Amino acid sequence: MATPKAKGIELMLCGWRKSHTTGMVVSFLVTPEDESYFEDATAKKGKIAGQRYMAAFVEIGPDEQPVPEEKPKAHGHFPEGLCGLAVKWCADDHFQAWVCDAFPDLAQKYADGSQKGPEDQAKYIVCNVCRISSRKDLDTNTAAKEAFVKHIKDPYSAQREEDGVDAVPF
Repeated sequence: MATPKAKGIELMLCGWRKSHTTGMVVSFLVTPEDESYFEDATAKKGKIAGQRYMAAFVEIGPDEQPVPEEKPKAHGHFPEGLCGLAVKWCADDHFQAWVCDAFPDLAQKYADGSQKGPEDQAKYIVCNVCRISSRKDLDTNTAAKEAFVKHIKDPYSAQREEDGVDAVPF
């Protein structure tokens, strides 16, 4: 058996989409130096795509070094309802970034007086936006529920969809 042709290529993830008919389609930006690798492959087949490849991916950080794999955050049982959703989202990096961008004044106020991490910052913002002392109140306080849905759940759900985050039903 002949040795397979292999090539190391640096890619940048551009996006992905999921469809019930085609499955997941992932798009990458290729450096100009590597364009010919794919152009040559499709030229051999009459400019038709569909060639299959095997790939091994390693994320590269700004320092050009591989990013170490993060261990999943250990959270035990999540509560149900809007409280559970808020707890799950506050533990999520994507939500943490979004909530700080959406409410910069609260994010800054929290950052000025705390040494805790981004999960606690997200919790602080949610509680302040909804005018509650605990996320548990989201399941019992009607005004807090309405504020959470209007100012956090609906806009963040739209952002997840826009960003291509696989919105798992909670």
